Amino acid sequence: MPRQAANKSNSHEHVKKLTPRQQSRRSKILGVARELLAKRGYDGVTMRELARQSRVATKTLYDVYGSKDELLMVSVKDRVAMVFHAAEAAAGDLTGVARVLYFVERGMHATMVTPKLSRAVAPFVAGPEDHFGMAEIYERCHGRGLREMEAAGELQPWADIPTLLSQLALTVTGVLQLWARDQIKSKHLVVQSQLAAAQVLAPTVRGEALKEVTSTIREIYRGFDVLESGRKSAAARKARGGIVRQKSQA
Repeated sequence: MPRQAANKSNSHEHVKKLTPRQQSRRSKILGVARELLAKRGYDGVTMRELARQSRVATKTLYDVYGSKDELLMVSVKDRVAMVFHAAEAAAGDLTGVARVLYFVERGMHATMVTPKLSRAVAPFVAGPEDHFGMAEIYERCHGRGLREMEAAGELQPWADIPTLLSQLALTVTGVLQLWARDQIKSKHLVVQSQLAAAQVLAPTVRGEALKEVTSTIREIYRGFDVLESGRKSAAARKARGGIVRQKSQA
């Protein structure tokens, strides 16, 4: 994607309530945009193809969204909102640490559903502008868990929830950027994100919350140890197999 996207749309749908027909059209356009972005990446998406598959005029897309950048940003923001609304509905009675780490997990699972789309928008998640409404999502979803810990006396007296939310967002976003650059394997993305979030929480919590965070970190590292042990065993078996083949050939 380009480095700078439009800050706001020319769309009237942002300033007035949509009719059912307009809402249906909007859902169709944004769904097509996400599908094309996921399949082709940013450079592979054109307004003409978007219009054709959405069954609207190309001019309509420009009239409503102003630019390709803005249309794609709105489509991804719409997807993010759906993911976290669904996660909230499924969160049940999770509280405190479990609730915070749950939303980290759900966000990264959603990332892996459409990896090409996620890689295309990853630079914008880390940018200075909140294109996808993540600040509000962190406040509503992760913030509730932090406020529950505060009410239970499980946050350190000096801990500041807005600062904690910012640090959680920055840290988890950092993991996402490493994954987008292929420095973290896809199969490790969720657990690495949870580890990063738990390490942010660790110095700021106490009591039962600290026990839970410490246990989470310990279990993740144990999992890494098992993976490493498995890799070493596989390498040893491969080496032994090579020796056996050499002897049989001799």
